[in-house]
Amino acid sequence: MNDITDEQYKQFYQHISHDHDDTLAWTHNRMEGRSELKLYVKGVVDSADLPLNVSREILQESRDVKAIREGVTKRVL
Repeated sequence: MNDITDEQYKQFYQHISHDHDDTLAWTHNRMEGRSELKLYVKGVVDSADLPLNVSREILQESRDVKAIREGVTKRVL
């Protein structure tokens, strides 16, 4: 977490969202010591814990996605 600069957060958000404005805020946290994610105010979630080459249906049923969804909801609220 400490090796990521503010500029890298901003660049990543702009790349993923195709939004050239800076994000309003971001948070970076670990959930239950197992999943690591970054949540951007405008709705981008990044996680290295998710498999890349799977269908949306498989991802929707993934326990990792469920943990991320629950963690993000708690963090935002």
